[in-house]
Amino acid sequence: MAVAHRRVGECYGELSSFDDALRHQRLHLDLAQRCGSMLEQQRALATIGLTHFRSAEACDSGTEAEDVALKSAEESFQRSLLMCERLRGMITDVEYSEMKARLLLNFG
Repeated sequence: MAVAHRRVGECYGELSSFDDALRHQRLHLDLAQRCGSMLEQQRALATIGLTHFRSAEACDSGTEAEDVALKSAEESFQRSLLMCERLRGMITDVEYSEMKARLLLNFG
């Protein structure tokens, strides 16, 4: 169910329906937390951050809405990075490296 919400959220994000995307992505995060899946929590936080970032890109430059969306993206990416570090040793070195690289790319 959690992964289904993530995928639906990703689809809404591709359609630039950011509020709907975030609603599903937060459900993904909530279900991942209830299941105790740190891996899905990390993915949810990264996906939420990316949606906030894309929302910021859709805003007029220099607006408060853009600033709020960018700050929300950064906070989600930071939380995802912390979760990534907690997963180290629980996932393969390759998975960890790819996960961290994607997050650092998102920060860039």
